[in-house]
Amino acid sequence: MKILFQTLVVSFGIVTGALASQSVDLVKSYCLKELSNEQTKLFQGVVLPAEDIPDEQTSSQLENECPQALYYGYNEKTDYVKARLVAYAELRKMSLGGPDNGGFDRVAPASVLMMVYANGQGVKRNFELAMFFAAVCSWAPAEFEARIDHLTKLRDTHWQGDDFRFCDHITSGVMGGVCASIRDNIKNSADMRKVSSITASWSAKEKAAFERLQKVANAYFKLKAGNETDASGTLRHAFLIEEQAKQRDNFLRLLNQLERKKYPVFSIRNFKNADASLNKIYQKLMNAIPEGGGVGSTTIKKGDIQETERQWIIYRDAWVTFAKIKYPEVKEVALKTYLTRIRIRELEFLVKWCP
Repeated sequence: MKILFQTLVVSFGIVTGALASQSVDLVKSYCLKELSNEQTKLFQGVVLPAEDIPDEQTSSQLENECPQALYYGYNEKTDYVKARLVAYAELRKMSLGGPDNGGFDRVAPASVLMMVYANGQGVKRNFELAMFFAAVCSWAPAEFEARIDHLTKLRDTHWQGDDFRFCDHITSGVMGGVCASIRDNIKNSADMRKVSSITASWSAKEKAAFERLQKVANAYFKLKAGNETDASGTLRHAFLIEEQAKQRDNFLRLLNQLERKKYPVFSIRNFKNADASLNKIYQKLMNAIPEGGGVGSTTIKKGDIQETERQWIIYRDAWVTFAKIKYPEVKEVALKTYLTRIRIRELEFLVKWCP
């Protein structure tokens, strides 16, 4: 660590004069205040380019924007220039007393600024500024050290790439959840574009039916993730997000299958067998969990599973209702069997955790 900081001193040894822009002063002072004493000494001389930072009026116009959404292109194409402006605007607002959620909220804008300067995205590449914002956005000492070490190597080799990423140096459970959320937002946006492409030519009646299904589905996915995901570890938030993503994948897979007219083919007998298997595995799970207890050593409670099961039935029936309107060729028992088999696998996974 001592060698690391000595390297940084070389980068920031020349202290410039006072910066003219009020926004520059506000952002720099706020960021330095959030660093450790050792980091503050190292980065005291960093120069934030006034031309890169929005003034007060522009900042106020960017208040409802999200720097990560713009940087990663959640809902549209990436916009690195606007992402930088919004990131600075957010830090400026925090410097004036805006909420920063115990330092958590500043991670998003600082991480975006770290990446745009490291990668030279919409701005002149500046490894020193990337290192400065690496200090601001790093949640754990190991994350900061890894980023500084990486950035130093890139600077010294005159690297000209554009794939230096915030999530490549995560060591903490908290930031693991943040990166899981970033990945999920990117994937979900891509999935929603696929869904929009599928539904574009549908009738108003079909679209309305699908919207009702989506509403029920989203409620179920959120409940399922919250109720049947172990929340005992530091990566609990990441696991919860991943479970919702898995449910959406199952949803989109079935939709694509129906759209291609590859309908599930199951008989009444198949459905009765699947339904009996579901009841059997559910009862086995209920018997294995003491009243008021949980699944093994997890945080998943008996009541959570019962609530999820009730909501799953609503979700299953919502698919049937929608299919009758959009895909009337699909047999109800076939669709129910398809969805029941997925639910059986989910409950079998929980049974494995029981003593």
